[in-house]
Amino acid sequence: MRHFKNLLKILTRLVLVTVVTILSAEGIVRSTAFLWSDYGAYYFSYGLAGLSGNLGISPWSTHTGEYYKFPPNYQLKGAAGQAAEVASINSLGFRGPDFQPNKPRGTFRIVCLGESSTFGYRNSDGGTYPIQLQKILRQTSGDAKVEVINAGFPYYNSGSISALLREEISRYDPDVITLYSAFNDAAWPLKINFPARVVFWVQEHSAVYLALKETLHTDKFFVRLMSKIARRLRPKTVNYEPFKAEIEQVALRYRKNVESIIKFAKEKGIATVLIKQPMTAQNSKSGGRTSYEAEYQAVMEKFRASAALLFNQLLLIKHHRLIEELGKIAKEEGLPIVDNIAIVDRNGGGLASWVHLTEEANLRLAEAIKSAVEPYLKKRSAQAPLRNAVSVR
Repeated sequence: MRHFKNLLKILTRLVLVTVVTILSAEGIVRSTAFLWSDYGAYYFSYGLAGLSGNLGISPWSTHTGEYYKFPPNYQLKGAAGQAAEVASINSLGFRGPDFQPNKPRGTFRIVCLGESSTFGYRNSDGGTYPIQLQKILRQTSGDAKVEVINAGFPYYNSGSISALLREEISRYDPDVITLYSAFNDAAWPLKINFPARVVFWVQEHSAVYLALKETLHTDKFFVRLMSKIARRLRPKTVNYEPFKAEIEQVALRYRKNVESIIKFAKEKGIATVLIKQPMTAQNSKSGGRTSYEAEYQAVMEKFRASAALLFNQLLLIKHHRLIEELGKIAKEEGLPIVDNIAIVDRNGGGLASWVHLTEEANLRLAEAIKSAVEPYLKKRSAQAPLRNAVSVR
């Protein structure tokens, strides 16, 4: 009995010391980051919804098809993935300048739907592709009433995008929506087990975890770590058939969501432009990167040979399948599709990470989207005199 009591005391003290250590570390990291980021509240109030509003950069909620928004008029400083760039959130919780929820008369409104590569991780406020698209369209059309809204959010997948479109974006009366999403759909598993849920909870609430992840989890570090894990833990023989079946289930989930987005937009009289999203499994800092298709074929050759593959290489296989599916959907629905994979390949780069674009690459994408949406803009302009003539009568 005495031994049991002593053991209980030791365990109690251990738990208390652990809790105090964790809380102290959280306090130190939050306070230091608050000062370091010029009083930015991102780390200081990270995971504390009561203090930061519905900040919730929540991978868990997006996995279940939900969506989150940023707090109104928020300045995202020193954020994970954002590096030194500040992301300005408007009064409606989107990145970019304010806009009127009730579309002003004569305005041609485009809403860019997507994930963090649309939001513009690693980009300045003026360097995202939606804001560059607006600038280009206003210059070339001479119409200051062309408006482009950035409705991209980190961790969003096609399910989150569909929910956002139905619940909110449709109220803003867009003329055109663009869809730029595949990476997160490929990354999210079909089911998440309990250990993974614990990791996500920690990721959503711990500033210490986030700080360590951002300082240690560089592309180069990730490649080295995953290489070691693959060599030691991954079996030499990869079972192709179960993985192939999983890929098809992921593709089916993606198709269902994308078709839902297109159908809803069509019912509301909104035109849809699809975009092929590039990615790479290679270290973003390494030189001599091959094209998307060449990289995919090289990974598939290893896969068929039962060689050990990294997580991002397996992710590339899933991503490639989703891009194929997006092409099929565009053909079936007769929709324009912007091939940003080809654009990035032609220019010998443009990826700032596995999937995020540099500002120069965003400009090239904006120019390509401009060509895809111009017919809709011209159609609106051609119809305008007709509507004015009718109203005069």
